Amino acid sequence: PAAVTSVTTILKVTVQTLALMSGLGIVGLAATSILINTVTLVILAVTAWRLFPELRRAGAHGWRTLKGLLDRGLRMEMVRSSWPLMVNHLLATLFYKIDVFLMEPILGSTALGLYSIGYKFLDTLMVIPSMFTLALFPVISRQAQGDLGALRRFYTLGTKILITLALPMALLATLAAPEMVMILGGSAYLPGAAVALRLMAWSMPIGWINSITQYALIALDRQRYLTRAYVVGFAFSVLSNLWLMPRLGAAGSAALHICAEAVLLVPFALGIRRYMGGIGWWEMLGKPLLAALLVGIGAVVLLPIGRGVAVLMVVLLYPLAVWMLGVLSPEERALLAPLVRRGATPTVEGT
Repeated sequence: PAAVTSVTTILKVTVQTLALMSGLGIVGLAATSILINTVTLVILAVTAWRLFPELRRAGAHGWRTLKGLLDRGLRMEMVRSSWPLMVNHLLATLFYKIDVFLMEPILGSTALGLYSIGYKFLDTLMVIPSMFTLALFPVISRQAQGDLGALRRFYTLGTKILITLALPMALLATLAAPEMVMILGGSAYLPGAAVALRLMAWSMPIGWINSITQYALIALDRQRYLTRAYVVGFAFSVLSNLWLMPRLGAAGSAALHICAEAVLLVPFALGIRRYMGGIGWWEMLGKPLLAALLVGIGAVVLLPIGRGVAVLMVVLLYPLAVWMLGVLSPEERALLAPLVRRGATPTVEGT
């Protein structure tokens, strides 16, 4: 799954950029979406053909034999198990982008154009939690079937890694927002897009926690619980944007994006506590937050000298702060060691 995600993301960025540079506009983007999804389907079909010998044997004996493998009971069970995932994906997409759908009719196309720069930054970096959680999902799925202790350890480790990566990116976006806007859109988008980008960047730490948490709940077969959680988050996002967007503008909607992720985290965290067991949230998040706070204070102190100096300080000192604070425990480093040495799934007690 991680490899497919990587290929799809690279293809999406490349093809859609070429479509825009060629002047094809929205119609071109829609056509590229069809192309990208077709390529993804072919990759998945070839992968399934190679992984399941039954498909190859059935294919050699004709369609009727292949059809016989897919009995009605199996298909019904697949539908019952998978339809909540389809609904959740729809709700997650609406939750994540409902502010974009509402902004043009409420604030106009100019405000939407400024606001969209922040989403370009978020969408570009979303490949990190997406690839990470998809790579981790087979491991936590096995653990969810009989070893909740191991599942808690891997969930804690995964969350800690994602928050440790997201915090410096949010800091860098806050410091270098004008330069990022220049790269992503141009000077015409300043200063409005920089304000929205600075705010939206701070939705990443919470959003990345939500990303791995939803996969943990799926591994625990709690898709229907996720549906209720997404309904809560989606309702908050819609109602709050309808109420505050006309009053606070695009900057207010960017701030609401952070709040919406925090609201979604509440039922997610309750679900983790209910179905996985107690998680030490402060033990998991405290040290990465402290590292970001210390480095952030240093960046603010150096900001009068120049943004470049402050950015360089974050890049150099944040990893040092993470190391000195011991963000990863010895047990967590032991879990990661086989991955670092061999690129394989770690073989440790409880996995």
